[in-house]
Amino acid sequence: MLNKKNKLKIDDVENLESVMSSHNFNIIRNNKPFPFRGVMSIFALIVVGLVMLIIFAENFTNKQINFLGIMGATFISFFAVFYTINKEGRDSYILAKKSAAVLSKILESVDNQISRIENGMLYPVIYPKNWLDYYGNCSFYLEYDYMEYLFREFEIIDKINYCIKKNDKEELLEVIKYRRKILTDWNTDYDILTTRLNLSSFSIGMNEIISWRFQKSYKDFEKFFIENYSDKVKELTMEYLKKNNNSCDVNLALYYVMDKIREDSDLKDGSYKFEVIENKKMVNTIFKVYLSLQEDDLFYLCWGELHLNE
Repeated sequence: MLNKKNKLKIDDVENLESVMSSHNFNIIRNNKPFPFRGVMSIFALIVVGLVMLIIFAENFTNKQINFLGIMGATFISFFAVFYTINKEGRDSYILAKKSAAVLSKILESVDNQISRIENGMLYPVIYPKNWLDYYGNCSFYLEYDYMEYLFREFEIIDKINYCIKKNDKEELLEVIKYRRKILTDWNTDYDILTTRLNLSSFSIGMNEIISWRFQKSYKDFEKFFIENYSDKVKELTMEYLKKNNNSCDVNLALYYVMDKIREDSDLKDGSYKFEVIENKKMVNTIFKVYLSLQEDDLFYLCWGELHLNE
């Protein structure tokens, strides 16, 4: 766990709120602009229509020609307005894709620098302080919101740099360990690596990956695990509680059960072996077993702790 000296202070929170409000972030997402080829196709149809009108003008009365001329002029006017508005949207969308690409590269550089620090090179992590501007340029076009993951990552980087500046190697290792735990164990929708991947995907016109918890492979695993291993989870939890004075922090039990249950050959070598090796998927699923405990079970969950029934 991080020391108190590295926690956000009141002034930090106020500054954070100020920055967020100044960038006007919200949950509204802009639609992608109409593609340029589509715009030009509409223009081509209008031109063809006018050319056909000129060619076959002798087949129309003067009133019909006047009416068609007015309609043509109206269509051209509407097209001009549409083109202008759509061009602004396309320019904004192009800027969004470029900004997402830059932010993805920043995150890649940061990750590489942290890897070098882990290998003993104690140089501060260098990154542009205006990274939030890049996210502001693309956030309204992104399918998912990555704000919390970005802020957490750059907060950790500042803590790493603080430790390097103070030559506090012990605290530096704790911060890096904390970051690694977020990547592997925290059951948030995304981690910073997936965020980087999704920003890169958006920048080249590809779809962003949905959260792991909504992917079919995890949903199938969760259903399979709960149906087939709930009793085993309860048995192992009882075993752990009896070793620890009949009560414990739920997180301690989660990791004990996870490590033990992974030894099951049918589970670790079965259809869901890739889900089994991921801590956050296992922890999240085991915790759902705890959330579904009934009155006749031999232990219960209360305020983050497990207790044996007396």
